[in-house]
Amino acid sequence: MKSNNLDTLRLILASLVVLEHTNNLFHLAQGDPGRFDFFLLNLSGVAVSAFFVISGMLTYASFERDPDVVRFYLRRFFRVFPAYWTVLALQIVAFTILATALIDWDALPRYVIANVLTANFLQPSFIEGVSAINGSLWTIKIEASYYVILPFLFPLLARKPTLLILSLLSLIWAVALPNETLAKQLPGKLYLFGLGVMLARYASFITPRLSLIALLSLPLGLVALFQLEHILLVGEIAQATVSVAVVVAFMRHWFARETVDISYTLYLVHYPILVALTHFVLPGQSFITVLVTGLVLSLACAVALSYLLERPALAIGRRLVSRHRKATGNTG
Repeated sequence: MKSNNLDTLRLILASLVVLEHTNNLFHLAQGDPGRFDFFLLNLSGVAVSAFFVISGMLTYASFERDPDVVRFYLRRFFRVFPAYWTVLALQIVAFTILATALIDWDALPRYVIANVLTANFLQPSFIEGVSAINGSLWTIKIEASYYVILPFLFPLLARKPTLLILSLLSLIWAVALPNETLAKQLPGKLYLFGLGVMLARYASFITPRLSLIALLSLPLGLVALFQLEHILLVGEIAQATVSVAVVVAFMRHWFARETVDISYTLYLVHYPILVALTHFVLPGQSFITVLVTGLVLSLACAVALSYLLERPALAIGRRLVSRHRKATGNTG
């Protein structure tokens, strides 16, 4: 899987999430429950599902190469939490300054504790009139929880029958549970990680021709998805299918070089920036003004955070992994 454009894909997926959140937050700030119907502005569901598929594929392959639990956890911790906690701290400071008069001081400590622990759903905001300061953070606890259990699930994921059973049970959870919030948590999303595991296990069979077919089939898949997304089980399967097709399409190297991978930092920073713009900085401005300003600021912050924090944190993680490998006598 070294010859791929997955970093490019992750940047595209993060950008699609930005577009839909701009669409939603713009109309929410306007007091309009509707949103623009243009399909590119409404693809965050596919984007997030594809993120989970990619994560399942890459983390499975990573643990398969080096099945040491401590080193796996070190890599995952430094990949996720330094940037996550930094963005959390920055957005608390920013909104404390930007909306001082609207702060619910009783909710602020609960917000800090809940979000440090990735339990964003327990306290999504501490600002009156803002339902969520960073509505993207709900996926972080799913990713982190999956990382915690992967070493223990690995023997089951490595066997096709148990992998299929776990994925099927997860899909049933996702579509049968009446509580939508619970349905989209880890048990309900495990099947997407499972699909990624399948891609990792059968990566050698994904030829450039198959990736090209997946790429060319995406327009038809998106049309079918928008027709079927409101039918519970069928819609869930359609979204998962499109997500897998997207990943397969980018598992081969189509471009001369990869982009700089700022997908994670872009995913983290864009939502609070959009909340600030739509509620406090640019209220009443046009959608295009909010979209362009939000994209420019989000990309600038994402690049800065990637270079100043994410990359150094990953380097620290790699050094700790190397030290642990030497300490345990494993030089492989």
